[in-house]
Amino acid sequence: MELGVLRIGLPGHTCNKASNTVTEFISCHSQSLEGVGKLQNYEVQLHINPEIQPVAQNARQVPYGLRDKVANELQNLLKQGIIEPAEGPTPWVSPLVIVTKSSDVVHICVDM
Repeated sequence: MELGVLRIGLPGHTCNKASNTVTEFISCHSQSLEGVGKLQNYEVQLHINPEIQPVAQNARQVPYGLRDKVANELQNLLKQGIIEPAEGPTPWVSPLVIVTKSSDVVHICVDM
């Protein structure tokens, strides 16, 4: 650290004190904890045992009363770049799981 080769912390971050509590950590790193965290411009490479057969699970029915909310949430996730459409058939298919919260918000999960 004295030679300037090693730096601890995020670039441009000005918090120099050690965080002893969750509250101190959040206040010190609030800029890094805003918005949706996602890794951009990186394609994940999954290392899957070639001896394992791919599984295509059946889709689950979305309750009729939630279809509009699910469609809106999927459009939201597309706009934010969190999900992207798959082109063509894929060997692995996992169904959506719709989770409703008490605030009438719909969360979309995947049952792997």
